[in-house]
Amino acid sequence: MQSCSGLLVLGNVPEKTLHSSVSNGQRSRMPVKVQGTKKIGKDSKMRRPVTALVYPVRRGAADWEYLLLHRVASRGGFWQGVTGSIEEGEDLMEAARRELFEETRLVPSLIERIDYSYSFPIEDRWHHLYPSGVEKITEYVFIAHVDGRQGPEIDPVEHDGWKWCRFSKALELLTWAGNIEALKRCDSVVRTRR
Repeated sequence: MQSCSGLLVLGNVPEKTLHSSVSNGQRSRMPVKVQGTKKIGKDSKMRRPVTALVYPVRRGAADWEYLLLHRVASRGGFWQGVTGSIEEGEDLMEAARRELFEETRLVPSLIERIDYSYSFPIEDRWHHLYPSGVEKITEYVFIAHVDGRQGPEIDPVEHDGWKWCRFSKALELLTWAGNIEALKRCDSVVRTRR
């Protein structure tokens, strides 16, 4: 019995931990708009310190399965869900849908925001991408229900592998405390709804 299926990646997943601040509660469908950016160069903009984390989920043969993506080594070399920054004029739901499609080409039958978010510090090497004084990023969490037959198409600039995993195996692969807690919350929602 397999606990994961997908494109396998060679290499080690780094052992890291992250202290996160958390907001607790139930599912929420409340949109959040994020406004304004600051130009830092001719064609570039400062990033907003707000991101979406999306866990695609499908019904596997024996249980629910979650899609994890493996970041290329130059971007950390770790397993995660789909993540990305909110663009100008987008609300969180729009950003979650866009990021899911951009990073995997998957189109969900249902995408929902769960009432969970957390914050993490910006690494020193990325501070130049954010406005002065910004020290942390807040990540909002989503579940995207997808067709079990859909396979992701990943961008090799960002990711070098993917796996559909049952919950327990996905937890083992995740590195960051916020991602782990987010997946636990998503799994709890999935199991109570279906």
